[in-house]
Formats: sequence, C-alpha cells, structure tokens
Amino acid sequence: MPRFYFDTVENGNVSTDTMGTELSSQIEISKSASRFLAELAQEFLLLHSGEKLSLEVRVRDEFDTVLHVSSVIYLAKNNLLDPQ
Repeated sequence: MPRFYFDTVENGNVSTDTMGTELSSQIEISKSASRFLAELAQEFLLLHSGEKLSLEVRVRDEFDTVLHVSSVIYLAKNNLLDPQ
C-alpha cells in the first residue's frame, strides 16, 4: 500500500511529516486530510483563542508530489457583541 505524508503549515511555519501514513485511495487521502485539519484547528483555537490562524495540510506522495491541500483561515474579531 502506498505511503502518504501530511505536512502542515501553521501561520507560515512548516512542519514536515517524516513518518507517513499508508492509504489506499484518493478518497481516504481527502478524508484523512480533512480530519487532520479539523483536529489541528480545534487544538489551535483551544490554546490560542482570539488569535488569527492560517492552517494548511498538504498531502504528498513518496516522490514529493503534492496530491491534496486542505486549508482554513480564521480571523478573530474582538468584542463581537460590541457594534462599534
């Protein structure tokens, strides 16, 4: 089964996956990337509430070809209840 690598970019800081994950289809790649992105975003927002976030998960194959990218941008606005 082929191995895929899930690299992350959090506010411009790149973290490269060196272990990889074995997956059998493009659908599995997409679902895994989306789940991983959601987990990372939730963790970030719990630890850094109110800060902006630009987060990306890039899935590449063993030849370093990027096959899938999932991303989220979160912009916090202070005082959401204050209309000014």
